[in-house]
Amino acid sequence: MNMKRLFIFIATISIFSLFFFSCYYDNEEALYPNIIPCDSINVTFSGSITPILSNNCSCHSNINASKQGNKIFLENYNDVSAHIDHILPSIKHDPQHIPMPNSGGKINDCYIKTFDRWVKIGMPNN
Repeated sequence: MNMKRLFIFIATISIFSLFFFSCYYDNEEALYPNIIPCDSINVTFSGSITPILSNNCSCHSNINASKQGNKIFLENYNDVSAHIDHILPSIKHDPQHIPMPNSGGKINDCYIKTFDRWVKIGMPNN
């Protein structure tokens, strides 16, 4: 009878340890390193905004947007600057705008700060 109790005790401790030690919280950037370094200070269209759009807004590329019936193209500087009043509230998930990306998640907060910074410095085309 003591062997049975010992076995149950060891099994319980093992299962508890498995669940307790296998759950931990990491920084998202450490788990999923970004292709784009997060620099929301030195912002350029070609170096900061274009890569964010390429990685998060592919539905609005010229090829995909026309296939899917999207009316907003985000392929170049003119496209983005013309729609910036819709882009910022959408990526911030403002309740009065359609949240983007529509894949369900919100883009990285640093990318949102990068867009904000780009707008604040006058949306330079470089």
